[in-house]
Amino acid sequence: MNLTVTEIKAFVPSRDMKASLDFYRAIGFEVPWESEDLAYVHCRTASFLLQKFYVPEHANNFMMHMQVENADDWYQRVLDSGVREKFGSRM
Repeated sequence: MNLTVTEIKAFVPSRDMKASLDFYRAIGFEVPWESEDLAYVHCRTASFLLQKFYVPEHANNFMMHMQVENADDWYQRVLDSGVREKFGSRM
């Protein structure tokens, strides 16, 4: 029996697709495919699907965990990206 899972992706909610895509691009993610309602977002081997779907009860409780090899480098990358100022992101 082969029960190998090759991939699983979360559908991440977005109230504003353009702003969300701009945010992820600013911190270094790539978006090789997008439509009006859905986008494939990835950084190296990690990826998710950004979905134009906003239900406050869901979005306010949605969490995503990203494990990285060097948290200090990612922290600096996010600081350097300007997303705190542009999007009002908290760190």
